[in-house]
Amino acid sequence: MSLPAGDALVHGYQPPGPVASEFIYDTTHQLVGIMGPFGSGKTSCCPIKGQLITRLQPPNKSDGVIRGKGYVIRDTYRSLWDKTIPSFTDVFPDTRDWPLTGPRNGPASQTIRWREKIRGRDQVFEMIVEFKALADMNIDEFTRGLLATWIWLNEADTLPGDAVGSLIGRLGRFPPPHTVSDDAKPGFGCVMCDFNAPNTSNWTYEKFFRAPSAGTKIYVQPSGLSPEAENPVLRKLKPDYYQSLMGEMEDWQVERFIKNRVGFSRSGQPVYGEFSRDRHVAPAQLMPWPGRPILMGGDGGNDAALVFGQKNWDGRIQDLQCIVTPDGHKADAETLGEAAREVVAGEYAHHAVVGMLDPTCWDFNNKQRDAPSWAESFIEASGIPCIPCPTNAIGPRLRAVRKELNLTVGAAPGLQIDPTRNEVLTEGFTAGYRVKKLRAGEDVKYAELPEKNHFSHVHDARQYLAMLRGAHTEVVDQMIELQADRIRSFRGSSDTGVVLNDW
Repeated sequence: MSLPAGDALVHGYQPPGPVASEFIYDTTHQLVGIMGPFGSGKTSCCPIKGQLITRLQPPNKSDGVIRGKGYVIRDTYRSLWDKTIPSFTDVFPDTRDWPLTGPRNGPASQTIRWREKIRGRDQVFEMIVEFKALADMNIDEFTRGLLATWIWLNEADTLPGDAVGSLIGRLGRFPPPHTVSDDAKPGFGCVMCDFNAPNTSNWTYEKFFRAPSAGTKIYVQPSGLSPEAENPVLRKLKPDYYQSLMGEMEDWQVERFIKNRVGFSRSGQPVYGEFSRDRHVAPAQLMPWPGRPILMGGDGGNDAALVFGQKNWDGRIQDLQCIVTPDGHKADAETLGEAAREVVAGEYAHHAVVGMLDPTCWDFNNKQRDAPSWAESFIEASGIPCIPCPTNAIGPRLRAVRKELNLTVGAAPGLQIDPTRNEVLTEGFTAGYRVKKLRAGEDVKYAELPEKNHFSHVHDARQYLAMLRGAHTEVVDQMIELQADRIRSFRGSSDTGVVLNDW
């Protein structure tokens, strides 16, 4: 549903920015979140969104009043009364007309009634708000009996994620069906969440970023240090607000609570500070560019990984998909090569495909000393011609990736990552591929080399892909010619065949 700006908003209220406005007016998704830095105005958006949702309900068939019922939920009653209720009553004050009732550090409620002119006649609205805390109750016990139009999980990352499904199941139960006309159109309802940037182990990352369902949407506000930072009133009143906060914070807190970046933890920080999910992860699955070769980076060994991508004539680049050995498993060169062959024979059958591998892949084989190297076995199994990377030094490889992350073509980011087939790669960019913190306190120190873990293998492969994309075109052309017969067999008389050396 599309509503004009200003509808359903408390008199004088202005959303803190365009992201917050989109969050408020989203009447499509049943699970919707807003993630922002400290002081971004995200908390005040939720009562306003509750009011908007109330306005979208059908009228009572007896008295014509449009009613909605919302639940505001926190982890503990102390947090509810110390933080959430004051934020709510900043928007809907505790007055004689809108009294807040309930014992301190216990459940509370507030009924908010107002009147508006709708197409020339008076319309009365009523929003009943129940304030509750999970405390020590289990989810089934807590959700039993809830009749909800909307539910707000305040600081949702502090609540258990297994509550979400049960809470969504309580939507649409208010107003009760028997109180509205049989032909009334059902009103919209949702579970709304606000939170600061979480760790990747938190349920909000899983639900909103890693594996969102079709009915889920996350709105990410800009960094507090960005020129587009939301909540201009705060920045006008306290122009040094974020700078003063940063002086008392550790680096991981600055990244998450000021810069609004997911995944930073106390134990380490991501290798690539240049990565931005909003900028670099495409909104939908990417298709290979016709006539452009497929380039592959590979890291060998038992935890091997491959990343497939392309470089376009205008400088744009894309990461199409990766093949990653599952965590805790092992894969030999032949197995990985056969998997790569299947990918190439399927999606990339009409493309030249060439690769660059870790140079040490030519130096070892785990079976016996006189056997083919890992690289030779992989090349034979996959059918992909590969060359060794000119260097195995970590510095040039990291610089090659950073160059791609900083790439712009026109005003747009030059790198796009397929969101559907690069889960481990993207999680590594976000937080998993990291350098460990060696020393805390004022004298913070980090390890020089990235931590070896499940994410490091695919990121090593990603570095070799970046090195290949940066290689001189003559090198790649010569490799492509090794596949000329295979490629020409697909051309026939079609004009859509690949152009071998045109990149």
